[in-house]
Amino acid sequence: MKLHLPITLLTAVLAACIALPAQAVEAPEGYTTTYLNRPGTLERYSELTEDDYIAFILGGSLEFTPTSADYWSSSTPLVSGGNVFFGTDDVDSPVALSFTDGSGSAFSGQSTLTFDTLSNLTFSTITDNEPAIRVVKGTLTITNVNDGQSNTMDVLFKDIKNTSSSGGAICADNGDVTISNNGNVSFSGNSSSFSSPDDYYSSPDYCYSSSGGAICAGYGDVTISHNGDVSFSGNSSSSPDYSRGGAICADSGDVTISNNSDISFSDNSSSSSFIAYGGAIYADGGDVTISNNSDVSFSGNSSYSDNSSSPGGAIFASYGDVTISHNGDVSFSGNSSYSDSYYSHGGAICADSGDVTISQNGNVSFSGNSSYSYDYSYGGAISACRGLTIQGNDSVLFEKNYENNNGVYRLRSIYSGNTLDYSDGTQDMTLSAKTGGNITFYDSVYSSGATYFNSDYTDADGNTQSADGDVIFSGKYAEQHLNEILAANNENRTATAKEILNSQTSTFGGTIYLQNGSLQIVDGAVLKVNGNTVSIEEGSNATLAVSDAELVATNATIEVGASATLQLSNGASVTADEINIAAGATLAIGDIAVTTSAIDSMVAAYRISSLNVINGDLTFAAGSTLVTDGSGISMTEGSVLTFNATSKGEKINLVFTLGTEYGEDGLVQLFSNVDIVKFLMDGKEVDTSTTLLASDFFTGASINDSTTLHYDSANKVVYLQGVSNAVPEPTTATLSLLALAALAMRRRRK
Repeated sequence: MKLHLPITLLTAVLAACIALPAQAVEAPEGYTTTYLNRPGTLERYSELTEDDYIAFILGGSLEFTPTSADYWSSSTPLVSGGNVFFGTDDVDSPVALSFTDGSGSAFSGQSTLTFDTLSNLTFSTITDNEPAIRVVKGTLTITNVNDGQSNTMDVLFKDIKNTSSSGGAICADNGDVTISNNGNVSFSGNSSSFSSPDDYYSSPDYCYSSSGGAICAGYGDVTISHNGDVSFSGNSSSSPDYSRGGAICADSGDVTISNNSDISFSDNSSSSSFIAYGGAIYADGGDVTISNNSDVSFSGNSSYSDNSSSPGGAIFASYGDVTISHNGDVSFSGNSSYSDSYYSHGGAICADSGDVTISQNGNVSFSGNSSYSYDYSYGGAISACRGLTIQGNDSVLFEKNYENNNGVYRLRSIYSGNTLDYSDGTQDMTLSAKTGGNITFYDSVYSSGATYFNSDYTDADGNTQSADGDVIFSGKYAEQHLNEILAANNENRTATAKEILNSQTSTFGGTIYLQNGSLQIVDGAVLKVNGNTVSIEEGSNATLAVSDAELVATNATIEVGASATLQLSNGASVTADEINIAAGATLAIGDIAVTTSAIDSMVAAYRISSLNVINGDLTFAAGSTLVTDGSGISMTEGSVLTFNATSKGEKINLVFTLGTEYGEDGLVQLFSNVDIVKFLMDGKEVDTSTTLLASDFFTGASINDSTTLHYDSANKVVYLQGVSNAVPEPTTATLSLLALAALAMRRRRK
């Protein structure tokens, strides 16, 4: 028998069979599901216990305001206690949830609280003595909130004022705060303020201090990951006693911001009459990690104390590391650490007992950051009490970062050393410019430990990369930048000579190692090394270049290893106990620019541009190279000059360009003011009273078997005689003839 149905009924049956119900977001196992279609539904959930697990599933967008059926007050949260979950009935059409114009916490006392799969989540204009959300035991999670529009804020916490505890918008007393896989996220204008410091000491948890103007995690981590753009602006934490983190505080955990689009922290502040930590971010006992985001910006953040200390104008880590790596461009500008009494350090970043690492980002800049104190100020941009590593970025620029010690200004971007009496850690510093990149300092630097320039580093794939870029210290704009800063700070004066010199002078307390690429000291900069060694590493092919600048290695030795180069030009000044030029190394002296045809002025220019080896000795090993334009090398009283050669033919390669200053009888002056000259052959000293063949000690196009070496002990001058006349470039030949003519004129005037 066949079954015959009307066509309309058959169609309805088929439709019922193939239609799929709307798929709600999946609540965690063990939760009781309640459908939330109107605000009044929450009236029954004002007093939940930690054994209650409630999942609210929204069928439509809901807004909770004082005019809705549910109004919360400072003493009665909208939802109190329990384990609470919010989600959307149809995951393909997520809905919005908002809480506005309320008083006190909307959610308080939850063991866990989760918002999952919404189009928007908003908490705004909420005031009184609690954060908008207060989780007491577990984790606050905000995830999968996204309306698909790039120009909207999907997660928004705005203008929430907590007047008596921590976490202006969010506080997790004993757990984590996780904000992940959302669209754009914004925390704006939130604040935590605290006016009764005695309550802080009697409180059992950290969230009763003034910590985290936007977010505070008492004993957990703050994780912000895989979101769209993330911004924290105008958030603040303030207290008459301790204030921690103008935007984010993790008192005993990590702060991790990773795999988001652009990151922006602007105009956040931490202020206190006693100690203010971290204008934007504070971590105590954990690390601050900002990685794998698009561009990252910290601007105008500040920590302010009017009675003690204020470390970390933007970021402060007390017992952990600060790592900023694998992002797009990174900028820190206009951040400040200000103390009206004791000390401030790290206008942008401060790590008390951990390492600071800025690695493999795009273009990195630190500009206009500052540290002010009535007593002690350390690091206009960065203060690292243990170690500092900057490596593998596309480029790095430090400019206009300054310290202000009670009205005395110094351009100094980095202070790497012990400022708080911590004895652990190496306190070493690594500055490595990637191949084709550079690290440029228009400010000075201080490092108490060893400093490694252009050492190899490991990339994200675990491969070793060579750092063949340039690390540059320049004093070119010191006076200009200081005067601009003084004017901006309404100081009715210009920079003093001492302030300018201090701003041009970088100081290193340990050994310096140059391992690849170049280290350039230029345009009035001064590099001071107090003790130990300046080592241009053997086999590095590295160049240490000094031009119109000073390298002052007091009580130290400068070691130029095989294949390395020490290049000195344009009035370079070097101070060292010893300068050792190893076999296969090069000492290059020259690149003198003569810009006038006046004979006497030109000769004076040659003299001004000579190298001065001050209070030190100079040693050339067999196989080393001396490149000179004949400007002359001047040494000071008590100095020793040593030439090493071997009978096996290992000699010093002497490379001449014309422009050489000739003395009496066609002698070419190489060195002057030398107290002792030693000519060694196979390690044994050769008697200088005999005629010495230059070819025994030097090789080069200008040296032949009749070229002789002379040491005039009375006048302390080393000469070469019988130098071959190589065919010069036309302009160089002219300069040489002019130099000879000038000398002849001087002799006639005698």
